Amino acid sequence: MINSLSIEVQCDSNLGVIDEIIHSGKLSIFSNDELKFLLSSWSGILYRVRLQEQELLNMRSRTIEMVRNKANLRLGLGASLADFGIKRTKFKQGPLHLLQSVQYEGHMTGFAAMSWNLNNDYYPKLMAKIEEILALIEKEIN
Repeated sequence: MINSLSIEVQCDSNLGVIDEIIHSGKLSIFSNDELKFLLSSWSGILYRVRLQEQELLNMRSRTIEMVRNKANLRLGLGASLADFGIKRTKFKQGPLHLLQSVQYEGHMTGFAAMSWNLNNDYYPKLMAKIEEILALIEKEIN
């Protein structure tokens, strides 16, 4: 439960140089029309990926909130909390009852499906576009 929700993944792309090229009218320095098109459409491509990432982050946040509200994380984390000077809880119920919850299963299924979709559809397409742009830039330089 903890491991599946503890990692946040995001594509960290900076549009500064591409935006500068486009807004300054210097896209014309490139002779390849395909490269011009890819560079001018890059922010739209990246926007779709970021939209999916934001949906995944929202699902992750809602699931974490559900775990916080319905599970005894203090009992679930147990020994690792001792490192922070937090004593064991007096309550006996741990987070295991969530595994029998339809709501929790739905959250985790949605989270897993969205993660899979980003990793197996959106990110590979983004990487392919990056490689295509780099190859066209290399060709333009030569």
